[in-house]
Amino acid sequence: MYWCFPIITFSIFIGVWCETQYPIFRQQNWILLLLIILCICFFIFNKLNKNIVLYNSFQYIKYIILGISIGITYSSIYNTFVQIPVTMLNNQRADIYAVVTEYPEIYENNQRVSLKIDVKKSNLNMKIPYFYTLAYLPLTDKEIEPADIIKTKLLFYIGSDDGGFDREEYYSGRNYHILSECAYTPTFQIQKSNSVPLFLKPKIWANNFKTILENKLQNAGFMKGLLFGDTSDLSIYIKQDFQKAGLSHVLAVSGMHIGFIVLLFLTLFGKRFGMIISCIALIFFIPMTGASPSVIRAVIMYLVSVGGFYLRRDHSLLHSLCFSLILLLAINPYSVTSLSLQLSFLATLGIIFINRPLQNLLLMPFQKFNLSKLSKKLVYTITGALSCSISACVFTSPILLLNFGYVSVASTLVNILTLGVFSILFISGLLLCVLGSVPIISGILITIINLLSNYVFYIADTTGNISGFLLYWEDTKIKALIISFYIFISLWIIFRKHFHYYVGMIISVSIIAITIYINIGIGNNKYEVKLFDDGGQTIAISSMHNKFAVIDCAGTNSQNAAESVLAYMDWYNYKEIDLLIITSLDNGHAKSIPQLIENAKIKRCILPNNYLESDIAEEVLNSLKKHNTTVVYWTETGEKNIQPQSLGINIIGGTDRKLGVKIKNGNIDLLTMHSFTPKMLNELLNSKNISCKDVILSSSFISDDKRVPEVLNMLQPNKIYIPTSFAEDNYLYNTAYRTTKKHGDFTFTTIIN
Repeated sequence: MYWCFPIITFSIFIGVWCETQYPIFRQQNWILLLLIILCICFFIFNKLNKNIVLYNSFQYIKYIILGISIGITYSSIYNTFVQIPVTMLNNQRADIYAVVTEYPEIYENNQRVSLKIDVKKSNLNMKIPYFYTLAYLPLTDKEIEPADIIKTKLLFYIGSDDGGFDREEYYSGRNYHILSECAYTPTFQIQKSNSVPLFLKPKIWANNFKTILENKLQNAGFMKGLLFGDTSDLSIYIKQDFQKAGLSHVLAVSGMHIGFIVLLFLTLFGKRFGMIISCIALIFFIPMTGASPSVIRAVIMYLVSVGGFYLRRDHSLLHSLCFSLILLLAINPYSVTSLSLQLSFLATLGIIFINRPLQNLLLMPFQKFNLSKLSKKLVYTITGALSCSISACVFTSPILLLNFGYVSVASTLVNILTLGVFSILFISGLLLCVLGSVPIISGILITIINLLSNYVFYIADTTGNISGFLLYWEDTKIKALIISFYIFISLWIIFRKHFHYYVGMIISVSIIAITIYINIGIGNNKYEVKLFDDGGQTIAISSMHNKFAVIDCAGTNSQNAAESVLAYMDWYNYKEIDLLIITSLDNGHAKSIPQLIENAKIKRCILPNNYLESDIAEEVLNSLKKHNTTVVYWTETGEKNIQPQSLGINIIGGTDRKLGVKIKNGNIDLLTMHSFTPKMLNELLNSKNISCKDVILSSSFISDDKRVPEVLNMLQPNKIYIPTSFAEDNYLYNTAYRTTKKHGDFTFTTIIN
């Protein structure tokens, strides 16, 4: 009966997923009735049937149906009383009475803050006492704090899926089923609370701790991420290094961090009293880190284990994991879509199922050696860290590949190289928060943190940029090899008694080595074009490990195109821009060029001839001159290929103040003339040589120019791509177009042999 509870839990998860993610389940009540009838039938059959094999089989089927029924039923109740009434506020205005539950995120024109809305005091017609919303409020002279009372008129709305990011799903997973903004500024009032509720005090403590870190450390952004999961002040380049090195989990507070806290208190107070104190500390630690599913899961599992210890009863890690999952789904069924929950539970499942057998396999070669006690402990620690890392990676990699499109095979290596480092960093950071006012102690802790942080940054940067360690799901060869690896690992675990240790190790290591080798070859021959979602034209062209070019760099007030390009360069480890093409010296094409020039070395820049003088033109030219960039004013007419040839770029000239660009390499064939001039249109219409598979156009141009149909009729593109933050996908003169508003960045890739 050991597997009954896990099977029911998994089935509840499936039921919750179906009810929350597929509206058809909400509309078909007969599905639940059918499941209940089937469950009753199986129960009666089991009572009457005496065949043991059939009895056990139908037992498990009964548990599956029971679990799915429970999941659907509970989610349906939750939808009826919570989710549906809250989402019905969409596009409505209401005077609300709310309590601030988090410190706000400050933006240029407003601030976003989490509010707990009191339904009764807000005179809302709901059967629940409160609900949460993320509200965009006016800026205030004094910072809003948790426990402050907000009275204002809010406009409620459901999050969009602009930019390829489903905000409705993401925020529902965080228990925000509706978003809002201040609908009428004069109604906005803040009232300080007479007392701070106990559940909000940890957030104030965490904010005070963050302030101490900011005052004491140069790398405070990293320590805030490590201690509290707050990466808002962390450089995008460090974040990317951690992603490429497979260390992102370090900056998302999870079971590892809970283990560090437990280790600290057990070391200070011993096992019996340390457990009690650590339990109290962890309950307060949950709100300090934003109460993510991964933290709640780890804390629940630890509390169960402590309860088992004091009651002198054995407990199952798998059962405590299942219990924590059911509790999280009871709080918010929509957390099924939370990546934090999925990755946390899968990583723990991997450790539960394959960590011990894998470690035993890794220990086998050392059994024939007569090792000393210290050597045995060292070997056991290293193999334990290695097996734990591999176990978690094996279970979480499918989710990472499906959601992010890549996975890092460097994570296991990095975990060995940083063995014990993060535990020292975490504990040192906590002690600095508490003992920061003691000069000698804080000085020692700051030294330790700085040294170890620099070491971690070096390891992440070095391993993250090793060629071949990032596997991308988009390539069919890599996809096939990854699937093959999973099939072999599954067979090895199932038939491990028939697999010789060395044979299994040789095959698994060989698959990994072949995958990395093929991946290096793919990376060296990969050609990529990225059209950025920045509200203007910005295109990056990369011939991997060879040459890099940028076409325009515009952006808007809220979107910084230069930062997007610099982050892209950092991801692929490009140190300079070989070619910068500015198709028009105006804000729509060159707004962020000065910042790009200041932060990246540019070898050569091509500009249109007889540009129109303006402030942005003067600023760009001065920046290019200051950094000794070679500037070419394009005077040639027609279409001409330019060097380096590996970039596959042709420039289309012949028009004052404007340039067109043709990008052709492999199966990529793009024409970009972000804003055609009448003369350019005439040139195109009179030309018999210009052709393309796809076209990049500006949103203003397609709606204004009357000659577009002629151009499209001549070019016959398969698709049109439009970098815009406003227009949705649609058709233009019977040609489908796609927008960055809907999809985010567009990436075109091909392999050049």
